[in-house]
Amino acid sequence: MSEGERFAQRLAEDFSLERLKDFLFEKDFTEEEEEIFIDLRKEDLRKSVLSIKQIAYKKLEDIGNFNVYAIELKENITERSSKKRQFEIAKEILKADQLIAGLFVFYPQEGKPSAFLWSLQNPMAQGESIAHTKDTPTL
Repeated sequence: MSEGERFAQRLAEDFSLERLKDFLFEKDFTEEEEEIFIDLRKEDLRKSVLSIKQIAYKKLEDIGNFNVYAIELKENITERSSKKRQFEIAKEILKADQLIAGLFVFYPQEGKPSAFLWSLQNPMAQGESIAHTKDTPTL
């Protein structure tokens, strides 16, 4: 099992933003936690999001800044019902920040079952997502 797979499994078993940030900083990302306010144009997107935070970034030669965002949702995460909505949220964030790609971590509000979804988004490529839940971590 690779280091990334072990990390994903540990994160799936007990998700926390602090654990995620620790991993990113080991990979030379720069910490920059700030809540950002983006006017999500579609009402269903606005209703589903509690908060959006940029938690880290890394400068890459090819694309400039590669930001990592944590999006706290009001709802539980199910890959089937949420995938398109999460892609739309990510696309709007990238557009607002004028970026080509970013890593998005969607997670439910506190008190809801532990689950999260990674989403590496590049609107030009129509996005790729990898889901992780407490019971079934996958890469």
